[in-house]
Amino acid sequence: MTTEARGERSGASAYEKPRKHARSVAEQVRNTMQTFTYIFSETLSLLSSTTPTTPRRRKR
Repeated sequence: MTTEARGERSGASAYEKPRKHARSVAEQVRNTMQTFTYIFSETLSLLSSTTPTTPRRRKR
């Protein structure tokens, strides 16, 4: 009885795990994309601030 119950529980958990895993992966991808965009914008701002002559500011 215990082995069968464990087997059923493990099967149910194994079936439920993929959904949670997929959700976590999607959240991780979103978080990584947000952090990447944030770092990218920060690096761009730093590069633009470090460069003495910014073409965008001169044009405007």
